[in-house]
Amino acid sequence: MFQHILVPTDLTDSAESSLKMAMSLARLRYGSHVSLLHVIERIPSLEDHELRGFYERLERDACMRMRQMLANTSGCDEVTTTHHVVLGRRSEEIVRYAESNAMDLIILSHGQDPESPFGSVSYKVGILAPCSVLLLKSPPA
Repeated sequence: MFQHILVPTDLTDSAESSLKMAMSLARLRYGSHVSLLHVIERIPSLEDHELRGFYERLERDACMRMRQMLANTSGCDEVTTTHHVVLGRRSEEIVRYAESNAMDLIILSHGQDPESPFGSVSYKVGILAPCSVLLLKSPPA
């Protein structure tokens, strides 16, 4: 079964369903680890040092939201969890994180965007990921 599970989160309710699924799978195997990952998109054409305070506030808010998500998800006390925030392009950073941390599975929700099904983060991660990917279909808005 899966030892290291990555749940990329955009901090919305649809990401909570991915976290619940990850917890369910992790509880099936003693010693499994679940990592939440939030990627803050860089603002192109501006240097990071110009926006340092802005990015730091976004990181603090993301960490607080991920802690809330973990606290509100049943079974978190039975599974080892961590949360991380990185700066960059979402799909690239998710794949990079999965590679560098030897993830066995990535679980993420896939929104229904008929205008851009092949440009979505979930599509790119599904193609480029070094491990298995489980896409959870989000209900239409």
